[in-house]
Amino acid sequence: MTNTQAPRQADDGKHGGAPSDKPWTPDPQPAPSPDGTRPQKYFPQS
Repeated sequence: MTNTQAPRQADDGKHGGAPSDKPWTPDPQPAPSPDGTRPQKYFPQS
């Protein structure tokens, strides 16, 4: 009786499993990368 009790429901990644099990999850790293102009604007305002 492992974590994969369901046949495909748990494997869907919608329920709750390993982070790598959800390929549809948005990566937080690639977001700030292209938004390099955003963090720069915050610096002078600080």
